[in-house]
Amino acid sequence: MANGSKLNSVTALVIGATIIGGFGLMSSSPSSQNPNKSLAEKINRVMDNPNIRVAQTRSASGKGQDVNKNDGNPFGSTTTYHSYTWDVCEEWLDAETCKKWLDPYVSQHGFGDEKSVLEGKIASLYAGMRENKSENQWAIWDVQAKSGQSIKDEQGRLNRKALTKFELKEEVKQELDKVGKDAAGDLMVQAVDKDEPKETMPNLDSLRAMAGSLTMAYRNNLVGLLGGLRRNAEGIEIPGGVNLTDCNVIMSQQNSEETDEKLRDQGPLNETTRNMDLEQRVQLCRQMMSESVSTVNPQVKDGQITSGDPNSEQVDQWRIRASIELVDNLQKDASSIAKPADANLTQEEVASPVVISENGNEKTIYETPKDQIEAYNEMLKKSAQSYKDFSKATIGHIADESNRILANQINGPINGVKLNLAEKSRRDLSSEKVSTIPTNELEMTPQDLINTAASK
Repeated sequence: MANGSKLNSVTALVIGATIIGGFGLMSSSPSSQNPNKSLAEKINRVMDNPNIRVAQTRSASGKGQDVNKNDGNPFGSTTTYHSYTWDVCEEWLDAETCKKWLDPYVSQHGFGDEKSVLEGKIASLYAGMRENKSENQWAIWDVQAKSGQSIKDEQGRLNRKALTKFELKEEVKQELDKVGKDAAGDLMVQAVDKDEPKETMPNLDSLRAMAGSLTMAYRNNLVGLLGGLRRNAEGIEIPGGVNLTDCNVIMSQQNSEETDEKLRDQGPLNETTRNMDLEQRVQLCRQMMSESVSTVNPQVKDGQITSGDPNSEQVDQWRIRASIELVDNLQKDASSIAKPADANLTQEEVASPVVISENGNEKTIYETPKDQIEAYNEMLKKSAQSYKDFSKATIGHIADESNRILANQINGPINGVKLNLAEKSRRDLSSEKVSTIPTNELEMTPQDLINTAASK
């Protein structure tokens, strides 16, 4: 129910009755004999799709799950994406000078034969824009550096530490939106039984379960990226990624020809890091990976990991941290998130477009999850009042169930995964062994997520 639309008493009454099941019509089909069991079977079938089955669930069919080691997302899905948060040198001039850098967040898989649709699309776009570099553009990104600072570092890489803006170009976003819509359309089709008419609307609880899993996958990706970024800190500089989860990676993969204790395709180490003992760096890496996702700008100081100044937190790192916070608490005000003083989150970044009808005309507004929850709670209040008035009008022949309606209000912090499958649905299906619904529990450190992925 969008803001701006009128909720009359009849509509409110029907909504309230639907929530508590007061006006439900019982089908005579065999499946209606045990609707929860029938629903559980449908959800298990839909959610057993390897494209959306994250590490936080298990297969209903008992099949093993092939998930990314760093973020627990499905390894071979059409939208899987494997990339690094560090610059990869593809061609060296000498031991200290790289001739050709592959920018972070660009998947090497995208240029090969074994790639997902998403990896291939981004690689194609990147290849066409790779040399487009100016003060406002770097390949597929729109960028802006702080006043007086260079967009390039001394190695010729994008100087992310100097950036105040780092976001995909609009034409790139549009191409990726198409990939996402196609993938979502394929999933929607699977939510309808084969013997049901094509015009049948997908079951709402199946869609909620799918949304919960996709929200978990989104959060998993963010947590995996955050862990990779934090390992790049001065004093550590041990690369992370889908195949680089262990902080011991340097010891097992270091090229014997390297003078620095680093990977062959990793750039030269910072002087501070170069002067540190490798075992100490490994221990600091492990500490860093065990830091909460909400820690602001963690860094190495006096041999320990401590939170740092938000004003110096790298642009992609604070934005990823902020995105996680907004998933973990849908009622959180984005303006309260710690970030650099000169940074901001735009309306499009924290809110979704909603088309509403007002005075016979349609218009688009932007609503944050907090706005939508408040609108939902207000709808329940009106529904409860209508039900109460209706009960009173029948002189008690229909019981007053207004309190049961109000019990469905959302109060206090709630995360996106939990919200997407209502608690009532979880309770109703708890006895039916629906193993494919993601758990409400969220991994609060990158290492916790790696441990969850390793358990599959």
